[in-house]
Amino acid sequence: RDNTIRGEAFDKAALAAKGWRDTLALDAGIRTAWEETGDDPAALDGRLDEIRAEFSQGLADPEQLEQFERIFDGKSLAYRLKAQTEAEQRAEAEMKAQGQGALQEQLTGFGKQMYLVGANPQGEAIMASLLKQGTASIEQAVKDGVISPAVGQRLLADYGNSAITQRLAGVFDALPDGKARLGFAQGL
Repeated sequence: RDNTIRGEAFDKAALAAKGWRDTLALDAGIRTAWEETGDDPAALDGRLDEIRAEFSQGLADPEQLEQFERIFDGKSLAYRLKAQTEAEQRAEAEMKAQGQGALQEQLTGFGKQMYLVGANPQGEAIMASLLKQGTASIEQAVKDGVISPAVGQRLLADYGNSAITQRLAGVFDALPDGKARLGFAQGL
């Protein structure tokens, strides 16, 4: 500074140009951090903290530092929120997928048990118990948001039909010979 009007104008223009360059560099740094780590909120936070430290390093004036912090927080907030939201959505989708897989496995197991009951004299009681357990599992999955109510209704209907089919197949296969099987089939 040479304390002239021209010198002051030059200094002001130079500071403004530096401010614009720094803002563009900050935007680019935040965007790059997002592109590199956006799927991991903790890694993104770490990278953004590094960028914050890098850009605030030369700011000795408390007012400039405060202004930088405000600008940085404003520019990085959307990226942080997006990373957190996407991580939560991925976790929820993974939980639902695991829950759906476990439910399907459980219902398949119940169906196999109904088949194995076959012509067992206690078959009706066992089948009723398995139907109750399967129905409760489906209803709980709907309540927990693992499956939608519409999918739950479809599963309940399919499960009931499958239970009957599996039990009949078990009884049929347990019959001693073809003649008994024919008689059973004609009785349906």
